[in-house]
Amino acid sequence: MQSLVAPERVQQCAHVLEECRLDVLGVTETWLPDGVGREMHGYEFSPGCAYSYNGDGSHGRGGVAFYVRKGIVFEPLRGEEHPCLHTIRISVERGDDLYIAVFYCPPGGSMERRECFDVLLRWVRRFSGLGRLVVLGDFNGEGLG
Repeated sequence: MQSLVAPERVQQCAHVLEECRLDVLGVTETWLPDGVGREMHGYEFSPGCAYSYNGDGSHGRGGVAFYVRKGIVFEPLRGEEHPCLHTIRISVERGDDLYIAVFYCPPGGSMERRECFDVLLRWVRRFSGLGRLVVLGDFNGEGLG
């Protein structure tokens, strides 16, 4: 769902949340500037960093975020401040904590792309022993060997 800037995209997102009764939705390519949120009834918005890749604006904005159903206790995690990755932790009553990452990697063969995958690998190494891991996102994985 590219871009939460346009009102019709926000409506589409709200429809998916309502129809599917999701607890957590990871969103990529939000195109939202830092500090701007898109609230949805019954959900908390947890934005990651926003950025424009390719510098010239020709490929729009990236950005990642979560919608988490109200009533679910979660914590946005900091420490891996990078526009391609945002992580939340959900404490589970019985069992391991759940670490959920939403990941976005820009297409193409740029160094920025390699950096994004390096960030993801560091994330997996950091959290793999702490609980259960879930990674959602847009990997733009064409050409990976």
